[in-house]
Amino acid sequence: MPIIRAFFAIDLPENVQETIYHVMGDLQKKLPANLVKWTRPQHLHITLQFMPEVEWDEIQALIGNVRVELAQAKSFVIELDSLALFPTPNQPHLIALQSKSQEQLANLASLIGKGIVATNYPIESRSFRSHVTLGRLPREHLKSVTLEETTLPAIEKIKVNEVVFFQSEPSHEGSDYIPLMHVKLQP
Repeated sequence: MPIIRAFFAIDLPENVQETIYHVMGDLQKKLPANLVKWTRPQHLHITLQFMPEVEWDEIQALIGNVRVELAQAKSFVIELDSLALFPTPNQPHLIALQSKSQEQLANLASLIGKGIVATNYPIESRSFRSHVTLGRLPREHLKSVTLEETTLPAIEKIKVNEVVFFQSEPSHEGSDYIPLMHVKLQP
């Protein structure tokens, strides 16, 4: 039985991806070359739940359980408003954009988590912190990154009206994300 890596996420609109890509370009000019492994623009998203191993034969049950949990979830608007080093500025592993809408996104992640648990898979035990990963930092450079001089342009507000279930397929350039399901939220 094949096993896949997968995640539930909010896929960002192309215009937002383009704006973020320009932010990443500015950061690339300010940071030493090869310091960061940058996210490809088409892969910019907000992960709600990550699943390192899902049996292919259980995907339909998983999707069904998540759909049940999201049946009453309503669409909402989020705003990406600040750059951050994750998980902390002293021990950064990621350069990320944060959202003001932490509570709404955490609630959505919690509903998805209930559907995952109903399918007998574990969920992340750490508290949820929504973010868009711009780049990953190798351990040897953890102390050499600062974002203080970076100003963020206005990023268009994002209407969250669906959740996407992606398969993460490893490739020689990182991973490819293949959408397997879209669940619309209530208007």
